[in-house]
Amino acid sequence: MKRFAFAALVCFSAANAQAADLAADCCHDLEQRIEELENTAARKGNRKISLTVQGKVAEEVLYWDDGRSSNVYVTGMGTGAASYISFSGEAKIAKDVSAGFVLYMEAIDSDIFSITQKDPDGPGLYTGVKNAPQTFFSYWYLKSGQLGQLSVGKRQTADSQGPQTIDGSGTIWAAYWQAYNVYAFNVQGDIGAGEKLVWAQVGSCRGNGAGPADCDSGREEIIRYDSPTLAGFVATASWKPKRDSLALALRYFNQNFGDLRVQGILSYSESAMNWKNPLNNTIESDDRLNVWQVGTYVEHKPTGLFALGAWGRINQQVNKMNNPTTDTYYLKVGDRLKLTSLGHTIPYGEYLRSTDGVAIFDVNNTQGGAKVIEGSGATIWGLGVAQEIDDAAMLVWLRYRHHQVDVPGRNLEDAETFSVGSQISF
Repeated sequence: MKRFAFAALVCFSAANAQAADLAADCCHDLEQRIEELENTAARKGNRKISLTVQGKVAEEVLYWDDGRSSNVYVTGMGTGAASYISFSGEAKIAKDVSAGFVLYMEAIDSDIFSITQKDPDGPGLYTGVKNAPQTFFSYWYLKSGQLGQLSVGKRQTADSQGPQTIDGSGTIWAAYWQAYNVYAFNVQGDIGAGEKLVWAQVGSCRGNGAGPADCDSGREEIIRYDSPTLAGFVATASWKPKRDSLALALRYFNQNFGDLRVQGILSYSESAMNWKNPLNNTIESDDRLNVWQVGTYVEHKPTGLFALGAWGRINQQVNKMNNPTTDTYYLKVGDRLKLTSLGHTIPYGEYLRSTDGVAIFDVNNTQGGAKVIEGSGATIWGLGVAQEIDDAAMLVWLRYRHHQVDVPGRNLEDAETFSVGSQISF
């Protein structure tokens, strides 16, 4: 009997010891896993505000032909569309009031807005530095469901990239009313000594954004107010003290009329002009600019057929150079097709026409910027297809564009670009 009790005690002790060893191993593994997660997870500075980390990587292969020479570049997507990482957070102050922030950093490997025929590694537009990060957004905000949102810091003005903000086609990274890819390229042809014409100025924003028509599109320190949504409308106002700039916009979002999805924008901005002459690096202007934008996006939901139409006008209130008013018209049509399980396949075509907008820099004309040539014009047309890959949060596109500029009395070369690009978000 004693022998049986002793054996039972030994077995019970051994079982307890084994369980303890298993528990210790389990806890050790669990603690190790927690440590790994802590080392890889984003850490919050405090426990009262949320933290969201997101971003994307975007690159494309570009073939260009300026009428005299051609080449192939591998380049990033440029300021405003480049690879980036952003941090945002928000915390409740009261039942209907929240405070938050956005910090958005772009990684500029090569900027499509500053690459040239001679330099495939374009610097960031905000820093002037190659292969370097630049701050795109940095602002805080107060938000109320009833009163709207007040933002202070570096972000877009009320009218910035107006038609792009209502474009629901999924093709905004492939087709928009900018002369990207050849933006900083010299136009070839009848350009005299002491003169300079680049594709950015064939529909001139006059130093106030990305031509031909994406004027007032920079990111600067501003104060901005966005109203609550009322019957689909959102009103926005911004003030930029640095350039004494005021911008107003009224957007109409995500409204459905039967089978139609309709979105729209009307915007106006007024700002001081700050146009740098690239021939002698002088900035001398007290001119003021007015910019109007109107845009509408319509999509037939059952078929995916869509159209985006936009009009932009820029004129100078104080106008030393007697520059004419520039009008730009843009149309994009296409179809959001569901051909595969990957996501939507989106073929499209685009057409842009800018009138009285070609600006030629002259080393002797520094007062008020360059001279905009009356009777001049620019045309851009293109075809492409974009493919959404939903499971990878990815977009792939193929794009062709033809660029043409007309100046009375001058023989200027057309330019062509062909690109294949992609972006993947995280």
